[in-house]
Amino acid sequence: MTKKHTPLSTLLSRTKKGRVVKFNLTRKTFTMKNKLILTFTILIYLLSTELVKAQNILRPSSEKTYTEYMDKVLRSLRMNDVNEFKNGILYDRVYPLARLDSFNTIDSINRSNYSHFKRSWNELYNASTNPNFLTLQNIDDIAYHFERENTIQVGIINVDFTQIDTNALRSDDPKLRIVNRKVQRIANKNPYIHKHAFIASVMNSTTINGNSIKFEFGKIFLNKSDKQIKSLTVLFENNQIYPIIINGVFVNHIINVNFQKSGIKEIVFNITYADNTSQTSYSTFNVNVIPPPNKQSIAKNGVVQYITATTPFQGYDEPSDCNGNCYGEGEYKVYLANGHSVIEKPYIVSDGFDPKDARKIDIEESENEDDENIYDMMLYEDATGKTVSLVADLQNRGFDVIVLSYPRYIIRTETYYYDDWSYGEPVEVEVTVNIYRDGGTDYVERNAKVVRALLNKINATLTSSGSTEKIKIAGPSMGALVVQYALAEMERDGENHNVDLYISFDGPHKGANIHIGMQKAIEYFDLSDAKYSLDTKAAKQMLINHYLSNTEGLPGGAPNFRTKFQNELNSIGFPQQCRNVAALNGSVTGTEKATTGGNMVYADLTAFVGFLRRTIWINNTSNSGQNEVFRYLKKNWWGANTQADIKKKSTTSSVYGSLDNAPGGYLNIKQRAEDALGTTFPVWYVGGITNAGAYYDLNVNA
Repeated sequence: MTKKHTPLSTLLSRTKKGRVVKFNLTRKTFTMKNKLILTFTILIYLLSTELVKAQNILRPSSEKTYTEYMDKVLRSLRMNDVNEFKNGILYDRVYPLARLDSFNTIDSINRSNYSHFKRSWNELYNASTNPNFLTLQNIDDIAYHFERENTIQVGIINVDFTQIDTNALRSDDPKLRIVNRKVQRIANKNPYIHKHAFIASVMNSTTINGNSIKFEFGKIFLNKSDKQIKSLTVLFENNQIYPIIINGVFVNHIINVNFQKSGIKEIVFNITYADNTSQTSYSTFNVNVIPPPNKQSIAKNGVVQYITATTPFQGYDEPSDCNGNCYGEGEYKVYLANGHSVIEKPYIVSDGFDPKDARKIDIEESENEDDENIYDMMLYEDATGKTVSLVADLQNRGFDVIVLSYPRYIIRTETYYYDDWSYGEPVEVEVTVNIYRDGGTDYVERNAKVVRALLNKINATLTSSGSTEKIKIAGPSMGALVVQYALAEMERDGENHNVDLYISFDGPHKGANIHIGMQKAIEYFDLSDAKYSLDTKAAKQMLINHYLSNTEGLPGGAPNFRTKFQNELNSIGFPQQCRNVAALNGSVTGTEKATTGGNMVYADLTAFVGFLRRTIWINNTSNSGQNEVFRYLKKNWWGANTQADIKKKSTTSSVYGSLDNAPGGYLNIKQRAEDALGTTFPVWYVGGITNAGAYYDLNVNA
């Protein structure tokens, strides 16, 4: 009797109360806060069709990632059966968050967007034994280049791949066996199932602005399937239908689509294959139909201006040309005081850590009204409960407020090669794209040279206007370090910065902390969006404990980054020719914000994975000694016969105690995450029920 499989799509949509959880996350502006919240979401709903349901499997040891572990378990298959893997892809090598093994089955897991598409592409690349297509970074570069050129790419994946049969280790008809705790194939038995997936998505990094949008097809196209596409049409709102492929040939590479209202939009992809089978797939994206600019507001507050450093900086891991450009760039906006026509009394605010320039200067530059922007982050409530603008307050006091941000900017061009299927057969063509540096996460030192250039420019303006005013300058978070370095460096070089007040707000002058248990989970499951932030230059400079240190002892920073940067910052010191003030957003009474060594996230996924039990723990660090900060346990459903038990630990010095519950000097990520989740930590998920009710309205296909 053949064992009946419960479709993963069914498992993914069940809850204990019978409610359906639809996973269709729309793209957000990803600050570090958003990335952590997304990580909480994914970790609670980490569901998998893991295929090796056996006792006596190799126990995890020092593997950093799921793929490293599976490659050890499946070593014999990878070495001997690679020619049997469709396109060389064995999907079991990766943790299948994109769920390509069951994609295209029902609507709730047949819907993609940019984040999900990137995850899908990366899983296929990492699952390939010899990848011969563009990397995730390559397609990201192509998509962003053309997005900046006002042409939005539509990515398409049409691929065959291989997966191990979930019944391959059944005792009554085995196709695999366990030898020395590793999987081996039984001769003349086929343990594999071949799968096909079609995924397509608009590839916009932010909300698309405009009411007439240009979309391009074909540049990002992974076409590795026996099911060749015969025809492809796309359907947008208001019944706007466009043929893209007819008789296997692209008939439209570029289309212009009109939108009347802002909001989440959908593309319906209707595909017919050469064997005359057909299917439908979906993609979501966000559009902001921009109203006419508020010219009066722009005239009052000025427009965005650009500044380039006049001195170069070569990063610790960069060649002599700094991968194209050694000069940092910034953008700023001036909010003149009432009655001023030029800058007379400057007050500068330098932005902090901002991956991919998600946080704009003000709402006029933001993609959405509800996106975070620097101006709105300086709103506060006074003693009467009235919302007050710090910028407006400073303007009323005669200050000209200058807000400085560090955007993404071009540093070089790169040529990539892709298969053009315009005539039904692949022809290799090249595309040259601009490569951008992410200024909001770049080296502190390079951004400091941007501040230095801005100070010189403002001082020249003050001289020409006859003003004798001194400059006030403030920096929140990483911005405090940028300003500190700029001022101290100018003094060291004998250059007059003309600053009489420097304010550090939540400046991590001795290092920053992001929960190491969360970092270990991000690394193990290869959560690329969150991992991007951790892997940036600034994060590696600032984080006291970084997953790349691979230590279970005392906190260790990113190799070749953390120690070098802190030594340099200590050496250059604080500026001496101005008053230095530090302000901390925390408790002055020493009130702790978490339970030391206590649980932060707990998820029991037994209700979703049938005969296998999956449990995840993420814990706060302890006040002293070593404790477990991340654990991922795999057992059968009744709790015996452990298959894998991944444990990551961290040691805390009793001198400092746990940084995860420090009472002061922190950005309140915990409170923000709790507000977003509609709950308090620890977050738990057991038997289909969770204390994070907001998850019922989220969709995790992105």
